[in-house]
Amino acid sequence: MSFSSDVKNELSRVNIDKKCCTLAQIAGLIRVCGSVKIFGGGKLELKISTENAAIARLFLKRIKSYFGVGANLQIAQRPIQRKGHVYELSIGYEDNAEQILRETGVLGVKEGCNYFPDDIPSDLIKTKCCRK
Repeated sequence: MSFSSDVKNELSRVNIDKKCCTLAQIAGLIRVCGSVKIFGGGKLELKISTENAAIARLFLKRIKSYFGVGANLQIAQRPIQRKGHVYELSIGYEDNAEQILRETGVLGVKEGCNYFPDDIPSDLIKTKCCRK
């Protein structure tokens, strides 16, 4: 196993009790594994793509417990040269993807326009437990 696989498996076993820490973990997963698809009319779709089944399960569990929405899960086969699967989770605009992106600090608003900030909002990681 690789170092990143070991870290991801360990992260999936960490028990989080506080709601603020759950949001910080969701934000971290989106920043590491996420992408945003932009449609006409300003509609956004959030996609998480990972090769690690434990991270896919963790994201499904956290997003459901915090935001009350489920993500569509698709499992794709890797190319012949590489073993394993790719887990793709998507949350569409009809499932409030924009709200999720705003609350996690991935999407911001400046002068009435959406933008993607480079930094992590300080209020998301203000406590020591959330920074972990």
